[in-house]
Amino acid sequence: MRILELLVGLLVGAATCSAQIPGNWTYAAGEFPAMHLIFRPDGRLTFAGGFEYWNPAQWQYDSAVGELRITIPKLSAKDTGTLQEDLRQGFIKRFDPRAKTVTYEYSDSTFTLTLAGFVYVRDSVQASNRNRAP
Repeated sequence: MRILELLVGLLVGAATCSAQIPGNWTYAAGEFPAMHLIFRPDGRLTFAGGFEYWNPAQWQYDSAVGELRITIPKLSAKDTGTLQEDLRQGFIKRFDPRAKTVTYEYSDSTFTLTLAGFVYVRDSVQASNRNRAP
């Protein structure tokens, strides 16, 4: 019975988290082709269009402190320099190179995430901007 309670708790927690973090974020094509961060309800994060070699990654949202944590197990030592620069520039809240975890301040008003120097925008924001009158 206890195992069932734990499973239900995990499923409810995942549903709560997925409601907090929109599924897709996009770096619009510019200097590089378009890239996507795909936040899945089960806590997996998939890179598409760029950084695929970092797949699979995980995400976790802590609503109590308003933090989004992305863990990239395949992050190499040479990649950490770019994330350290994101930290120095104030784009991320914390970076733990040992745990390979990037932490962002996150709330309902967060519309962009900078990762490895690229700015990703919530797809829902891009859609609403396309629907606005000129």
